[in-house]
Amino acid sequence: MFREKILKLLILVFVVLMLPSCSIKKLSILKDKTTELKKEKVFKDVFYKMDKPNQRVNNRQKYFGHEYRKIKIRRKFNNFKTNFLNIKPQNIIGLGFSGGGIRSNAFQLGVMAGFNSIKDSKNRSMLRRIDYISSVSGGSWANGAYWINRVDDDLFFSCFDEVARGFGGIVKAECARYEPALRYEQFQVITRNLWLNAIINDSLMGSDLRFSQLNRKEYEYLQTKPYPIFNITHSAYVLENSTDENFPFEITPDYFGTIVDCGNGEKYCNQFRSKAFELVDNRLYKGFFVKQDGKNIKIWRELFFEKKGLESGDELSKALHTSSAVVGKLLSMDFNINYKNKNIKGIRDKYTLSDGGKSDNLGLTALVERGVDLIIISQMSSDPEVKFDDFKIAKRQVKKLLNRDININNFIKKGKKISLIEKASYSYRGKKEGNILIIKPTLYNVKEFYDYIENLKDEYGDYKYPLIMKALNEDKMVKKEWLDKKYDELKDFFSIPTGKKENLTKFPQTPTFQVKYPKHLIYAYYLLGKFIVKNHLKNELETIKSNFIEK
Repeated sequence: MFREKILKLLILVFVVLMLPSCSIKKLSILKDKTTELKKEKVFKDVFYKMDKPNQRVNNRQKYFGHEYRKIKIRRKFNNFKTNFLNIKPQNIIGLGFSGGGIRSNAFQLGVMAGFNSIKDSKNRSMLRRIDYISSVSGGSWANGAYWINRVDDDLFFSCFDEVARGFGGIVKAECARYEPALRYEQFQVITRNLWLNAIINDSLMGSDLRFSQLNRKEYEYLQTKPYPIFNITHSAYVLENSTDENFPFEITPDYFGTIVDCGNGEKYCNQFRSKAFELVDNRLYKGFFVKQDGKNIKIWRELFFEKKGLESGDELSKALHTSSAVVGKLLSMDFNINYKNKNIKGIRDKYTLSDGGKSDNLGLTALVERGVDLIIISQMSSDPEVKFDDFKIAKRQVKKLLNRDININNFIKKGKKISLIEKASYSYRGKKEGNILIIKPTLYNVKEFYDYIENLKDEYGDYKYPLIMKALNEDKMVKKEWLDKKYDELKDFFSIPTGKKENLTKFPQTPTFQVKYPKHLIYAYYLLGKFIVKNHLKNELETIKSNFIEK
């Protein structure tokens, strides 16, 4: 009996002694789990994967809430009524700027100048009411030039008017720095890093910025600007083909990434390029997005002939570079990303970024994904036969990736009779989600612009743009010595169509891949963009003015 009592006492003492140890062990396990959860949360704050391409479009508030809030802040800053509830803003307006080289760059700058010239009853410009600008290639040059500009919009665009009027003469001192942005040369810099330098020196007028540093006070002025989206393509063929089989990629001030990825290497990307993206197996990767200012996230970049070290976030110049990297391996940029100096599981070792026009040359997919209520597509890529290939590719991408339908069949059937402004819409399961207006100047619909230029005179009764008017009327765009010398050596490399040289720059359908353009032609593209918005798009906007402008 005594022995049993002693044994029970010993067991009790043992249990009492062990209790603190067990508690410590449990606390230790709990602490480890808490630490892991915190690490996981930190990781998710800087990076997230996509389960399927339409994941974000089906939960817009979750994935675009930070953008919507910036839109509301900007509206308030520009004295438009808004609220700061954590919901999608009403009546979002977005511009889509197509590719098309420096022709599109000039045209899109003109489009923005036209929006700036439209004022509401409170003297606020329509450009101040634009929420998004989604751009591709040459359109991204214009988007970046406007976004980084610090001066008042009226001065900015009046300077481009001054440049077009001066036409190679002396430009006012305050406008001289903007003249390079209406550049008329492009393919003389298809080596090494010269393309990037030309973007900084010309399109960005000597400035640049890093997205991961936008919280600095010096960038507060960006609150007045539309939210930019720079569209790119990843893992494309070296050949310069545009197709809905390619994979879109985007860079914004907050994130960069793709809604759909392919396998680890060119072999798998090509194998699944034409198959349904929902076919995900162990050879396919899902999409992903990385935060520009993400802590411990680094990017390793490599240009052809040139390697660079680890960087934090993108620079604006590199976004424009990759968005316009149209000439195969010469201009594309390879990169990989890591977290705490290690590759991220499920993300490839190397991605190759090139021209956004290879997957969607209109910037339309990004705007549909964000649920933009009024999308205005400004299409200035070369389309002399009016085949609307860019619209067809964008329509298929939106359907395949986002499961949205775009109704543009009617005006595609019109062919050469298309007007300067056409209407479309997009819907989900038969319910309309947004309206689309399309600016599409062709060889067959710009007569009014010619008449406009001819009748545009200054206070002294002289023509405002005499040389531009003369050149357009005579249609002698390419009778220049430089083209006569360059034609034979360039026609095969850039696939310039054979036939009469006079047809190469027939306004407004000059080839995108022309090395150099007469200045008056570039200035004419700028004036055409401004003319269309001021004299055609404005009438369309009047019907929805109460919702989209005055509020």
